[in-house]
Amino acid sequence: MGRIATGYRTSAWIERSRHNVLHATASVLRSRLSDRTSPKAGAQELPRCGKLCELREGFHREEVMRLTSVLLETAIIPLSMKQIALLLLIGPITPFLNIAQGDELAVNHIVINDRLHTSGQPESAQLSGLAERGFEMVINLAPPTTQGAIATEGQLVAEDGIVYVNIPVDWRNPTYADFALFSGVLNQSGDRQVLIHCQVNKRASMFTFLYQVVHEHVPVETAFEFVKQVWVPEDQWVVFGNMVLERHHIDSEIL
Repeated sequence: MGRIATGYRTSAWIERSRHNVLHATASVLRSRLSDRTSPKAGAQELPRCGKLCELREGFHREEVMRLTSVLLETAIIPLSMKQIALLLLIGPITPFLNIAQGDELAVNHIVINDRLHTSGQPESAQLSGLAERGFEMVINLAPPTTQGAIATEGQLVAEDGIVYVNIPVDWRNPTYADFALFSGVLNQSGDRQVLIHCQVNKRASMFTFLYQVVHEHVPVETAFEFVKQVWVPEDQWVVFGNMVLERHHIDSEIL
């Protein structure tokens, strides 16, 4: 998994997170913790649970207790007190929610901040799980003819209520028009959690870097760190990046 960045959370994000806490805690309760005769075994299974919540500052302990109480009242499965204690062992409580997943979201998955993620092409099963992870929009920057592309991607995510946008960026000739369209879509995305992907997260990381610098006024060096986690742009991508920055009167020696 990529990093979970800290920062300001909107009320909408907090509300989504509360829902995710309930959903994820339910998943934990449905998981391998049903063996009341072996709390030690249950503890060993916890890190492998598909949707184990790690709660940090901001969610009050009383709220976590209430959510868990609601789940227990539904009699999903019987739990021992030690297993309940494991579920509520949250240490310093914070407003940040990290749902640990059994597998990666996609190749080269990077968490830019609480709203923006970039990655390579997700597999069909990973696309079908995006809504459970809180995603509400997918921007695909790879042409549909790209190797590994999934022809039914738009349909798969739309079935879960996710907005899908495909901006087919030519690898050999990325243009300012591509960036302008990408920026327009992100500018209209509100507080949606967005996955920006392409084939291996080269197009996606570069476009997101430029968006952060141009529209969110993130320092060039800070934003570029996320690009370097995936690749170092060369040739036409250096030309493209410098062109976009120059067009917005941003000086940089980084590319």
